[in-house]
Amino acid sequence: MKLQLLSPAKALNKAYLRQSLKRDQIELFKANLARMFERLRSDEHEEHLKNIVADFLKDTWYKPGFEINTSKRADLVIHNGKSSDDSIGVIIETKKPSNRAEMISPERPNAKALHELLHYYMQERYIKGNQEIKRLIVCNIYEWYIFDAADFERFFFGNQRLVKSYKDWNDGLLVSTNTDWFYQEIAKPFIEKELTELPCTCFDLRDFEKIARNPDKVDDRKLINLFKLLSPAHLLKQPFTNDSNSLNREFYNELLHIIGLEEVKEKGKKLIGRKPEGSRLDGSLLENTVSYLKNRNRLAGIGRPEQYGGSEDEQLFSIALELCITWLNRLLFLKLLEGQLIGYHRGDQAHAFLNSRRIADYDDLDELFFDVLAVRPADRTESVRKKFGSIPYLNSSLFEESELERATMRINELKNRHDLPLYSATVLKEPTGRRRTGGMNTLHYLFEFLDAYDFAAEGAAEIQEQNKTIINASVLGLIFEKINGYRDGSFFTPGFITMYICRETVRRAVVQRFNERYGWDCADFTALYNCLDKITLQEANETVNSLKICDPAVGSGHFLVSALNEMIAVKADLEILADRDGKRLRGYSVAIENDELIVTGDDQLFSYNYRDPESQRVQEILFHEKETIIENCLFGVDINAKSVAICRLRLWIELLKNAYYRRGTLELETLPNIDINIKCGNSLVSRFAITGNPGILPGDRKKLKELTEKYRSHVFDYKLSPANKAQLRKVIEGQKEDLLKFGLPNDKDLVELRRRENFLDQLPLFTLSKKEAAERQKLTEEVEALKKRFEEKQRSLYANAFEWRFEFPEVLDGNGEFTGFDAVIGNPPYIRQEAIKEQKPAFVEMFGDFYCGTADIYTYFYKTGLGLLRNGGLLCYIAPNKFMRSGYGRNTRELLTTAATPLMVLDFGDLPVFDEATTYPSIVLVEKAPPSIPPCQGGRGKRRSKAPSLTREGVFLAATLTDPAQLQRFAETLPAVGFTMPVSALSADGWTLERPEVLGLMDKLRNAGKPLGEYVEGKFYYGIKTGLNEAFVIDEETKARLIAEDPKSAEIIKPWLRGRDIRKWKAEPSGVHIIYIPWRFDIEKYPAVLNHLLQYRDKLEQRNEALTGRHEWYALQRYASDYICEFNKKKIVYQVFQVKPLFLIDNTGVLTNNAAYIVPDADEYLLAYLNSKLGWYLIQQFCSPIQNGYQLMATYFGKSLIYPATAEQKAPIIELVQKILTDPDDPEVPRLEAEIDRLVYALYGLTGEEIALIEGAN
Repeated sequence: MKLQLLSPAKALNKAYLRQSLKRDQIELFKANLARMFERLRSDEHEEHLKNIVADFLKDTWYKPGFEINTSKRADLVIHNGKSSDDSIGVIIETKKPSNRAEMISPERPNAKALHELLHYYMQERYIKGNQEIKRLIVCNIYEWYIFDAADFERFFFGNQRLVKSYKDWNDGLLVSTNTDWFYQEIAKPFIEKELTELPCTCFDLRDFEKIARNPDKVDDRKLINLFKLLSPAHLLKQPFTNDSNSLNREFYNELLHIIGLEEVKEKGKKLIGRKPEGSRLDGSLLENTVSYLKNRNRLAGIGRPEQYGGSEDEQLFSIALELCITWLNRLLFLKLLEGQLIGYHRGDQAHAFLNSRRIADYDDLDELFFDVLAVRPADRTESVRKKFGSIPYLNSSLFEESELERATMRINELKNRHDLPLYSATVLKEPTGRRRTGGMNTLHYLFEFLDAYDFAAEGAAEIQEQNKTIINASVLGLIFEKINGYRDGSFFTPGFITMYICRETVRRAVVQRFNERYGWDCADFTALYNCLDKITLQEANETVNSLKICDPAVGSGHFLVSALNEMIAVKADLEILADRDGKRLRGYSVAIENDELIVTGDDQLFSYNYRDPESQRVQEILFHEKETIIENCLFGVDINAKSVAICRLRLWIELLKNAYYRRGTLELETLPNIDINIKCGNSLVSRFAITGNPGILPGDRKKLKELTEKYRSHVFDYKLSPANKAQLRKVIEGQKEDLLKFGLPNDKDLVELRRRENFLDQLPLFTLSKKEAAERQKLTEEVEALKKRFEEKQRSLYANAFEWRFEFPEVLDGNGEFTGFDAVIGNPPYIRQEAIKEQKPAFVEMFGDFYCGTADIYTYFYKTGLGLLRNGGLLCYIAPNKFMRSGYGRNTRELLTTAATPLMVLDFGDLPVFDEATTYPSIVLVEKAPPSIPPCQGGRGKRRSKAPSLTREGVFLAATLTDPAQLQRFAETLPAVGFTMPVSALSADGWTLERPEVLGLMDKLRNAGKPLGEYVEGKFYYGIKTGLNEAFVIDEETKARLIAEDPKSAEIIKPWLRGRDIRKWKAEPSGVHIIYIPWRFDIEKYPAVLNHLLQYRDKLEQRNEALTGRHEWYALQRYASDYICEFNKKKIVYQVFQVKPLFLIDNTGVLTNNAAYIVPDADEYLLAYLNSKLGWYLIQQFCSPIQNGYQLMATYFGKSLIYPATAEQKAPIIELVQKILTDPDDPEVPRLEAEIDRLVYALYGLTGEEIALIEGAN
């Protein structure tokens, strides 16, 4: 075995590698490193060395966030949190520098230090079950060897023979339990024989001693990678600053303040809204805009103002916010451009232009937008050239007047005189370092705020002499998504999710495309790589560039940016990246880390230097590859115009990152017109079907073909950045209207309208008989009525309709037929069905039998997405998992297993994938092709006649993620937790993701058991809902008082049990009672109770049923009208939400609240079964997970299973339950429970392996 030595630059996450450090971080590091060397001179005892290493790590990085101490199992450990109770993340084995015999080295890696490290790792990983180990280190103070725990997992813990040997040794089953025996007889031989290479990062601190002691800053850059290597971001794999998965709160909050917005929490969501009236500031961008719009009556110029809201205030706010976002888009784009120009010119601040010295007011800013950035330098006026210097021309439609600006106002119409109070936690500082207070001109404030952050840090890492936080495009995207989701609390998809979805989808799509085009049979990406020598470089690039990828709910464009990066990484991995002369890009590594495209050469990050020809060539390659992919391969649609603007901005920013100077000039290469690929509309609603119209006559088909060619040609011309963009837009819009005439209508009224118009056209205009005239008159009236009806639909149902059939000529064939996308990806909106009432009539028209009135909106995106794909295309969404088990999800389940073949289903349960929101997400990847083995049918299916899938026929990858730590290391974790499942196991009745052995166990349980709902004859009864507990739920003292005032009160005061009072086997009553008053009850007979309730009358009358007159103000909201008598029977009582079995049996007539259910006519056998380990296991299989527990709704709980035991089989179990019920707190109860479990297992004849599965899940 040898060590595969990685340099620090190679070992570091590439996104972290290029992150700059602050000067104070480096100074602290230098001081602590120098101090460590000083301390080493006095003492070299190993215990002392541990303390020196611990102090060095603590003082530089880990205090106070992470505990570092010695451990029984290792010399030194770093915990994943502040406490020693937190799991261990890093294990460190220390040796004295003089102990060469035990220390590892490149020449002698199989030394005792590595054996010890392996022992400590196995103790922590195997004995303690710790899955959160990140790194392992061997050091002798000077020499450090850092191993990734993922490699130990793969090479050591993943080897079953080694694990068994370790287990046997640890259990004392071998000849010795001595650790030296383990080292010599197990560890050493295994490492020698089983491993060829073990990756590790190696460095010697003595190489940096001189720099640490040197007060001069000249060599400090050489410390950057060493600093990062020992930081929590690397050793503990913690998120680092500017990580694309996390929001920069400081920047976000202050930007909201400047705009005039605030974040509020409503129903568990963080929403963004206008500040309340008393807190609004005239100087904020939003209020300044609203004031102008309102006072100049600009709403009058808006067509369909209702699209912006129901009331005038809502419309003013929405329009003002859209304008503000447009202006901020431009400013932030320009801030990134400014940072880039300064970087290109080695920090020369002469290239800074976004400041109050160059732009004094809103008039200057308007001039910058429209007279500078939208005009070629040669065409600018002399005064503009003199004022704004050499700011480049970019040709982006970002700097054209938007339609909304033309209809309302431009930024120069904002008042310049307003000041804005500084945000209370502003980033702006006085020269003394104290936070600034007071107020300042809004525009100047905005410039200084932006200038307090570093927008130039896209190249190689530097040491920032000014401690500015870095803001890059990914962080801006996250911020935009948050601001744009102000209405419904939209959720920004974390980078690790978009990366994974795009990697899985794009690579499969690429392999499929090559297989189809060239008749190959490549099973995976490696096989494809090995085939590429059969075709030319140009052919390979054209094939990849022919992919068409769409996000139908594009939001801020995060998925499309990830797809862009992935396509470039694909080309790099296939070694087909080349310049325009056909010369391949060699000697560079292109990788995606933290959702960022990172290019390195010779272990150095690529950084553009326009003076260097090779650097110029690489930058041009990257720019033009991005340009080609964005123009030809990426498409997006969103109902929100603000989202569309932000998505376009994101894609322009991706191009801007690789903007280059044309050779021999200081003119930047212009940006293409990519806005035409990102469109605004309702993806789910179309007036015309995607499929072609079979009723088109042969002559019309020729017209359609000619029109399609012209349409495609004009769209292509538009993307080439012509001067006549506005004219071309009009031509393209006109051609789309002409194309619609060839569409097949979705709407039945439009179908009928066209049919009757055809009849009308066939009638002669003149010389009509009386009958023909009457017929013509009738048809004319019918046509007019249908026109009116359809025009009303146009205004309501189809107001934002998106015509997929014709909008993107790139997916139309030569005959004008829609061919479909290769991949559809995205994160459909998380909007519940209650919030889409207005859209439901359109959905009924659109989706027919697939429509379900209780379905949330994301389900329709599955149907639409599959419709948009070509045959064999791929769909991959992250969307709620609720369709897997819910009633409304049945149509979706059937769709995904009949019209498509599942390739991957990952369930995240209630893990916090999205920041500050519990959404129960899942990732579903399907191929548009029926499965070879239909769901729930046995037998071997026939292979489909198509290019081979990248998975085995009839199976898909499944995984259920349950631990938040799995999200932090998603790519590493998935291979360990994932497993294959047969597609046939995905039933239309509900999806359960389980390993084959679990599916086998469930089949056994189903065959022998009976659905619980059948067993109890459907008798699951919901507790009573008062509607106002403070009125109806009373304590013992109030009960006594009411009965004393009127003895009849006792008739309607009942014992009361709340869900929280239920424990396993028993109740813990809180001494409360309920006043039980059904509807239409004569309360006058109970004066004391009536008098008690009168004090709550106002609140009681506000309840929904009371408002609608369904019941009297004094009655219970839900009183178990049809089944109140069931409470008097012997019954099981259980909590609706459980994190462990909580079932009891009651025979006292107690009533329960609506957090509990009852099952009447129950016995102790049923109680035992439900409280058993098998009972809980089945609850986990059938009930919906929610917040670390399960929701036992009758619909799903009733699908659980119970063994229909005979009286003889029940008897010993009932006897054990009766013993428990005599004293549920007796120490003997666990033993009795274990015996119940044994007897329940025996009913099914379960094996030891099957019992282990059940108990492992518990």
